[in-house]
Amino acid sequence: MNDPYLLLQRAEVLMNLRRYADAKKTLAECLQIVPDFAPAHSMLAQCLYHESKNEHREEALREAELAVSLAPEWAYGYYILAWLESNFGNHRKAIRMIDTAIERMPENAWFHFQRGGICFALGKYADARKSFHQCLELDPEHHGALCALSDTERVTGHHKLAVSYADKAVLLAPENSGGFAVRGLAASASWAYKEADDLLREAVRLDPESEYAKTSWKAVRETKRDIRAILVLAVFIASVMCFALLVNWMGFFNE
Repeated sequence: MNDPYLLLQRAEVLMNLRRYADAKKTLAECLQIVPDFAPAHSMLAQCLYHESKNEHREEALREAELAVSLAPEWAYGYYILAWLESNFGNHRKAIRMIDTAIERMPENAWFHFQRGGICFALGKYADARKSFHQCLELDPEHHGALCALSDTERVTGHHKLAVSYADKAVLLAPENSGGFAVRGLAASASWAYKEADDLLREAVRLDPESEYAKTSWKAVRETKRDIRAILVLAVFIASVMCFALLVNWMGFFNE
C-alpha cells in the first residue's frame, strides 16, 4: 500500500480500536512515503498519548507541534495540539491553540466543545457554558456537549439543570456510558445516592474501560458508605443521649 491517505485511514481505524502499536507502524509507513505529512504526525501524537500518556509526553507534543509547523493553516493540527496540552495540564497554552483552530474553522462543533472543556478545567464555568452552547448550536445532537453542560451545571450548584442535560444525553445515546455517568453524578449532588449508584453501575457496564465512570462510581460508593457510617454513629449517640435523659428522668422521680 503506497497511498498515504489510505494508510492514514487505516491508522485511524486501528487507533479507534485501541490498537495503538499497529496504528504507529502504519503511520511510520505513511511517513516513509511523505515525511512532511502533517495529519500523520498529528495522529502519531494521539497514538503516543493514548498508548502511555505521560511516558511519551515530550514525543507526543513534539509530533503535534511539528504537524502545526508543517501545515499552519490546518485547523485540526491546532485542535489536536490543544487537546494534548490540556491533557498534560497546560490549559492556558491549550486555550491559545484551540482559539487558533476556531479562527480557522469556526463552524466546527468539536472545536467549541474542546474549548469548553479547557475553560471548565480552568474553573471558567461561564466561558465553558458559552462554548458548550455554541457547540450545540452547530450540532444540536452533540452528546459530549450535553454531558459537559450537565457537569458544568452540577459543579455550579444548578442541580435541576444538571439532571435535565444528563437526561437529554441518555435519551440521545442510551448505549453511551457518558450520559449515565453525568446523570449519576447529578443524582449524587442531590443526595440521591441509591439512584446515583445504580446509574454509575450502568455507566461502567456500558464501558468498563471508562476511567471517568469508574472513578465517579467509586467516589459515590465511598460517599454512600461514609454517610451510612455517620448515620449509624448518629443513631448510637442519640440512643446514648436518650438513655442518659431517661436515667436522669427516673432519678428525678425517685427523689
